[in-house]
Amino acid sequence: MAGHKNGPSAEEHASEHGRPARRWLARRSRRLRSAVKAEQAGQAELGKVERQERDRLSTLVRARANERQQVLHERFPHLPYKFLAPIGEVAARPRIDDLATHAGALTYGSFLAIPPLLLFASSVVGFVLAGHPEAAQKAVQELVSLVPGLGSLVTEQVQATINGRVTLGVIGVLGLLWSASGFASRLRHALGVIFRTEWVGLLTGRIRGTVIGVLMVAAFVALALFTGVEARLQATHRTTIASLVQAAAFAFGGFALFLITYRLLTPGKGLRLRDHLPGAVAFTIAWLALTALGELVFTRLIQNSTALYGTIGGIFGLLAYLYATMWSLLIGAELSAVLVRRHPS
Repeated sequence: MAGHKNGPSAEEHASEHGRPARRWLARRSRRLRSAVKAEQAGQAELGKVERQERDRLSTLVRARANERQQVLHERFPHLPYKFLAPIGEVAARPRIDDLATHAGALTYGSFLAIPPLLLFASSVVGFVLAGHPEAAQKAVQELVSLVPGLGSLVTEQVQATINGRVTLGVIGVLGLLWSASGFASRLRHALGVIFRTEWVGLLTGRIRGTVIGVLMVAAFVALALFTGVEARLQATHRTTIASLVQAAAFAFGGFALFLITYRLLTPGKGLRLRDHLPGAVAFTIAWLALTALGELVFTRLIQNSTALYGTIGGIFGLLAYLYATMWSLLIGAELSAVLVRRHPS
């Protein structure tokens, strides 16, 4: 009929009844966002207070180190004394920055990150050297030997990776992305504490961590494939040249990787690539020394632990090596931080 007004439809009824729920959800969402912002602001304020306290303690340590250096200079004016104050400051900062806790967390993170990285690198080596099983086996053995004690734990997995390159390669990529970014987040936090910079960009840290993981895999693969060049030099009775070339490539590759890692994972602005050079050099030397000692000290420790505890003994030795390496990594960062504060430019 004309003029007859239809009632509200079922959709309009549902919309009317759904409005209170939507308004409640909107209010709830706003409250949650406000709570998150308040928590972030509180954490930022707490971080600022902690940085100020660490700066105050570092200033006291620097003053005492300078006083001791001056006393030594007055007693022994002809001795090279200028390096003593920075060394004394570096030696005192680990307690201020709680490096023991950070080293423990990084050891745990690296223990979870390194096996996926090496397995993925092994799959890449197996793919590149497809059709040359002996060369692939030797290259992967060189790769695993980079970390003392790891071979006894991942031998079967590495062999399976070589035999099933494509499938395990995909699994390795997933493990690489997750483990590398997790380890990088821990290291980024530790470097922020050391350099007194603010924690910014969780997503940025994850992305940079993934980049570091990819670079580590590339370095592992390059070192593994370099065994072919070394084998050719040894075949022509140039063992000395082969050893020198291998040592130079090993040291330079590690230095470049460590320098990039320091630069990419240190949060905040104002630090340049050259500011991390002292720490990268110091850590490279320490890493080479630990790797060389690994053949003697850590391998023996692993063998003794394995005889007592079985397979888990190898884990003890590997953790000892990783813990010493993480300490060296953080001390290198402390050296760079001290020199940047003493010689700003």
